[in-house]
Order: sequence, then structure tokens, then C-alpha cells
Amino acid sequence: RREQIFQQMPGFVAVLRGPTHVFEYVNDAYVTIAGERDFVGRTVREAFPELAAQGFYELLDTVYRTGRPFAARAMPILLAGDEGERAIDLLYQPLRDEAGAITGIFVGGYDVTEQVRSRAALRDSEERYRTLLESIDVGFCILEMKFDAEGRAVDYRIAEANPAFARQTGADVAGLWVSEFAPDLER
Repeated sequence: RREQIFQQMPGFVAVLRGPTHVFEYVNDAYVTIAGERDFVGRTVREAFPELAAQGFYELLDTVYRTGRPFAARAMPILLAGDEGERAIDLLYQPLRDEAGAITGIFVGGYDVTEQVRSRAALRDSEERYRTLLESIDVGFCILEMKFDAEGRAVDYRIAEANPAFARQTGADVAGLWVSEFAPDLER
């Protein structure tokens, strides 16, 4: 029943036993991310020799030794056969027997590579936009409008302005409602 439940999870799952971290179980999502390998009955070090310099063996050893879980978001990992790094959300949770002794580690997580790449692309795009906005000589601003209950515009503020706008207008009023800095201005 446990394996059926784990099999249906969208995230990757593995169960490791003992201080050498022998695979007892992996779900299909785990195989999809890690690639076809012999898992069950092999240690993490045997199944993933490419992780030797990436710190994962040491993290597992620490969780097993201390009994403290480990969790990370967007942790970089380079797997054999991949062209570049992936990013994973990762959880190592110690498993205990009835007496409280650590017997293994539950491994769970998600491949978040696409989300990380998308966020990086968005940051790059925003930086290019910001650089362009701040470097042009034309004054430029983005207005935010305020409407009354009937939908008529009653006020506005400069939500964003480039340095040229401030130079050309002599006003540094970004973020202020017009009614605050020019109350007599025609609505």
C-alpha cells in the first residue's frame, strides 16, 4: 500500500536503509529524474558515482548520524547524462524504528529546474528593461490610475519613472498621488 501511494506521487521518492544508504525503494518519478539505473539493493554511492564531489553523500551521512532532517530549495545537482545542472527541492528525513533508533532515510522532492530557469530568465528580462529605461534620454513614466465608484478617473500617480523624467520635469514624485503634490491640478 505504501509503495502504491508513493508511486502516485508527482515528486520523487526513495527509501534508504542503514548507514551505507542502501536503496530499498524508488518511485517512477525518481527514475525519471535520475535515469534508468539499478537502485534497489545498491548504495547511493554505487548508484550515483557522479555525486562524489557534490556533497550529497555527506548530507546523508549527517542526517543518519544526527537524526536531524535536511531540506533545501532549488539545490543544484549534476547527474550523469545531463547536459547541465538541475535544481531540486530536496528532503532527507530520518526513519526510526519503534525504539527510536535511526534505520534509514526517506528521500523526497521535486525537480524544479524549469521554474528556476524561468525565474532567472524573468530576472534577466527585468534587468534589461530596467537598464533600457534608466539609460534612455527620453522621459518615461508609468501611471497608476485611481477611479471612483462610477469608474471615472479621479487621481493618478507616477508608479515608475526613469531618471530622464525626473531631470526633464524637475520633479521626483514617483509613488505620490497627484492630489498630494499638486492638489489644485485639474482632475
